[in-house]
Amino acid sequence: MELTLQLLLTGALGAVAAYSRLTQEFRDAPVLAALTPSGLVYIAVSTLISWSALGLLVAADWSFGLGTEISPLWVDLVRSVRS
Repeated sequence: MELTLQLLLTGALGAVAAYSRLTQEFRDAPVLAALTPSGLVYIAVSTLISWSALGLLVAADWSFGLGTEISPLWVDLVRSVRS
């Protein structure tokens, strides 16, 4: 999997996780909470943290014990989801 696709997937998962956290905390107006400046910063920081975690996993060549017989595509997918 290309690094660009990994970054896109990881960033999207980080943003969705942050948005779901905001909707859980602010049930009365979840969309409004996500669109405020602080909500947008929260989502952006969560995305940046996800990208940083992916960068560390790629730099350390961590495969989560999947072994060498597994396809590199699966290793890249697991890295993206875990970060």
